[in-house]
Amino acid sequence: MTTPSPLDCDTMVAMATSPALISALRVCDLCCVVAAPLLVYWLVRIWKMKLMHHNARLLVCFHIACLLLHVVGR
Repeated sequence: MTTPSPLDCDTMVAMATSPALISALRVCDLCCVVAAPLLVYWLVRIWKMKLMHHNARLLVCFHIACLLLHVVGR
């Protein structure tokens, strides 16, 4: 195992404090915060919908539940 060089540490600090990276992470967090309640709403609404075939409802609800797990994990 080698010790990191000061150049590597400086590069990582510059990347971690980059305004572009910080703003991209904030936009991603904002999208996740907005998406979570919407996904819960649509999951409940589609689950209770009687006009859609049962297998189609299961498939759509499964996809929404997986999206919800992905969003909450962020």
